[in-house]
Amino acid sequence: MNREDALNGIMYTTRASCRLCSGSLRIVLSLPDTPLANSYALSQAETQHHYPLYLSQCDACGHVQLPIVADPSVLFQEYPYTSSTAASFRQHVGKLADEVGGIGGLLVDIGSNDGLLLSEAQKRGMRTLGIDPARNLAAEATQRGQLTLPAFLTPEIARQVRQILGQPCTVTALNVFAHADDLDSIAKAVYELINPSGTFIFEVAYLLDVLEKNEIGTIYHEHTSHHHVEPLVRFFRRHGLGLFRVDRIPSQGGSIRGYVRANGIAGPSVDVLLGVEREVIPPLLKNWPQRVRDEHEAFNEMTEPYRGKGLAIYGAPARLTTYAYTMGLLASDVSCVFDDEPRKIGRFTPGLRWPIVPSSELMARNPPAVLVAAWPYLADIQKRFPDYAGKWLVPPRSA
Repeated sequence: MNREDALNGIMYTTRASCRLCSGSLRIVLSLPDTPLANSYALSQAETQHHYPLYLSQCDACGHVQLPIVADPSVLFQEYPYTSSTAASFRQHVGKLADEVGGIGGLLVDIGSNDGLLLSEAQKRGMRTLGIDPARNLAAEATQRGQLTLPAFLTPEIARQVRQILGQPCTVTALNVFAHADDLDSIAKAVYELINPSGTFIFEVAYLLDVLEKNEIGTIYHEHTSHHHVEPLVRFFRRHGLGLFRVDRIPSQGGSIRGYVRANGIAGPSVDVLLGVEREVIPPLLKNWPQRVRDEHEAFNEMTEPYRGKGLAIYGAPARLTTYAYTMGLLASDVSCVFDDEPRKIGRFTPGLRWPIVPSSELMARNPPAVLVAAWPYLADIQKRFPDYAGKWLVPPRSA
């Protein structure tokens, strides 16, 4: 049973049981309270609420999750991130479109963002529909020709889509299946949508990568789940679905791409990862708090010569909020944050309120050091600024 908590007049929910199986939860990692990771301030004077941030693990199925659930309408209805910003991610989506394009038919993309996958699938001859609660992005995508419903996916919407457009051959969810509190509803909707031979393809950050790379920046209030394979196998089976294939992919710093069908049977790729997880994940989870403390110490040593002396940051991704608070950065430590997303430029980072400026100003400002917050795109960033003579700093455990 969820309980309601009041936080400075803002309501949020604290789960008391696992969102995959309703098992009991125990805390495995506590981090500093933070504002919502995508709540970019309009001014440096803007007040922002801070929410508790910690991870728990289910004693029954092992799923690692965030019990604190912020209001999804606050999180997603006006969304600042767009998929098309990074060239490497555009290429990644293009390869997926090559794969599903050969299947043909209708593709429904859950959490379709700015319509990047929809556009690529259309180029390969597929009919498409996007479903995304971000009203601003849904409207923009629809205007560009990628029809997008501004809504959260529910079983009822799935039935309406099926009645109007027919059953899709492919349903996709890229980096959104970790964002929902009610995963049961999504699974039921997917079951309603796909035809008997259809496939649900999802991509999520992989807990094993998060642990191995100490990726604490991925822990924020939008990411209600940190998935690994074993709990997902049980979860989908309970909904008449089968996780039959799982690929490890480099996207977003380390993810898995899962393939699900009605009554699908697990193949070798699933079995291999199940064996790895059972051996590797328990000790990594046990030692995680100490490894966070170790990274904090290494981060302080790396950044101390530059803090308050012109240190800048490249990238204002959501991961920056958790990382900055956990590493103990102060408002006075950083001069500015460079970014390429027009929706963020001119605003200020959540909580610490560092000014976000265009990346085109990097050479003119010429900071002595730049901390790369969008580190999965480090190679892309460095290629853009070959003449920068300052120091590129990368989170210690991510280098």
